[in-house]
Amino acid sequence: SESDNKVVPKQKIYKRHRSRISILPKASRMYLVACVSCNDDTMASSFCKTCSEVFCDECFESMHSRGQRRTHEVYKIPQCAECQF
Repeated sequence: SESDNKVVPKQKIYKRHRSRISILPKASRMYLVACVSCNDDTMASSFCKTCSEVFCDECFESMHSRGQRRTHEVYKIPQCAECQF
């Protein structure tokens, strides 16, 4: 039947979308998840699901050691044992 032979039109790619450049981080920082509290590039080691933010060990302990934040749901961010990413 004719309905079985329908050709799906190709998506149009507009010129403005073709010219966009993807900017990726440097290879040395490709897999680095930086702590939201540190002002440098300290690698995050914990994800607080309640806060929806990542922290290094030091910042996590200082911010989540007392009060209501002690009850937040926290996950450790896995790191590659081979390359430390």
